[in-house]
Amino acid sequence: MAWPAIIAASLGLLASTDVRAQSRQDPAANACSVDVVPQRLPRLVLDVAISCAIMGKLTLRPSGGRMAEFVSDMRDGERRSVEAVARDWTSKATSGTASLSYRFDLDAYLEDANRVTTGVRRGDTRLALLDAWLLQPLSAGLALPLAITVRQTGETRFATGLRYSAGAWRLQDVPVRFAGYTVFGGFKLDSVSVPTPGSLASAGAAGSTPASPAYVDVVTMDGALAMPQAHLTDWVRQSAAAVANYFDGYSDQRSLLVVMPTPGSGVPFGRVVPGGGISMVVLVGQSAGARNLYNEWVLIHEMIHTAMPFIYGRGTWLMEGAATYLEPIIRHRAGWKSEADVWREWIDNMDRGLPALAEIGLRNGGSPYWGGALFMLLADIEIRRATDLRLGLEDCFRSTAQNANGVERWSVEEMLGSCDRLTGTTVMADLARRYVEGNSPLSLPSLWRDLGVESRDGMIVYDDRAPLAAIRDLIVKGPAARRGRSVPMGRN
Repeated sequence: MAWPAIIAASLGLLASTDVRAQSRQDPAANACSVDVVPQRLPRLVLDVAISCAIMGKLTLRPSGGRMAEFVSDMRDGERRSVEAVARDWTSKATSGTASLSYRFDLDAYLEDANRVTTGVRRGDTRLALLDAWLLQPLSAGLALPLAITVRQTGETRFATGLRYSAGAWRLQDVPVRFAGYTVFGGFKLDSVSVPTPGSLASAGAAGSTPASPAYVDVVTMDGALAMPQAHLTDWVRQSAAAVANYFDGYSDQRSLLVVMPTPGSGVPFGRVVPGGGISMVVLVGQSAGARNLYNEWVLIHEMIHTAMPFIYGRGTWLMEGAATYLEPIIRHRAGWKSEADVWREWIDNMDRGLPALAEIGLRNGGSPYWGGALFMLLADIEIRRATDLRLGLEDCFRSTAQNANGVERWSVEEMLGSCDRLTGTTVMADLARRYVEGNSPLSLPSLWRDLGVESRDGMIVYDDRAPLAAIRDLIVKGPAARRGRSVPMGRN
């Protein structure tokens, strides 16, 4: 997933001009300018004006659900009222430009939706997917590129994961319904620096600082947290650094992370939405202690997703399996989890993924998390065996991260093929034939025995005489040249 999350308030980009004046700027051919003015009436509503440089008709279409119920006062470029036909509003172009404007009752929509996966309100902070409030501009049935400006004040700010350039947030290559999160209202903002993508490829000692850092913009929604804000941002920074150590840099130059306080003490949920720019949301327990956050897996898991392409075509097993497999490895290499704990987690859980490989086939069902993780373990073993320990699965993921992050969309075949080309093997193709398209018997006790790892009375015992013991040593700890990149935990 390659779009910076730009927080305009943090960059001094708060606008004071009227949205109508902004919209007079001519958009590029076959593109639209979208100008947004939040209004507190006292509920927060959004006045949205869309002007597109097209011939023929401009159509605005809701993405789905009940969104259209919260749209009102639709008008064309001449300020004439426009009624919906079926689910669309349309306006004819005049002199090569077509315009429509409307009001969207954001607070009423969020009261109705009230789901993290769509949109929620917490106090004075509103979290919503872009397609919750922005109608899709279409010309001849095709989605148009968008340049979005938002008027902000000290009372109502705006944050998004979309790319920012030339004074606007850009949505170029994907429809609105694939775009990520937006935030309106009052919120806390911290921008933490992380290693820029690819910058650690030749880094030596731990703690090397690239000349040009990347940033994760952290928006904390309303809600009390037991820990100080500085401790929360430490956790985000150190988690990003741990992920960057594995991938030789963080996944994007700029990304957005929204933290939502929630009852409890853990991190119960996280989600990445990669359309147009990387945006993430994680729920953090209000009573969570700072040090305990480093024992949680959710944030690292979601950050791994940002460093890999979005896999379409029944590829959930690949995305979730990779994140499930890599997360404990990354936390071990950061110094937050013991090697024994990694193997204990795998021995205790990999059997949950066994039916997907041995009975169903990964494309057809089973656990995408542990089925996918078991596939990754097998791939890691076979790549190291086929290359005489020179390469491992980690080399595939690092190589991919240098070319495509969560913004990109790849097929399963593209992802597996890129790994085989890098390693000069057919490991991924062979495993896919056995366990993705079909199914094949697999004995986990035999696998653990060959690796020389056993859980005995709650203790992990190693057998260095096992045939795959050398591979076992590399899988979790990595090659000797890459060890020693531990990441200190933040403040208590």
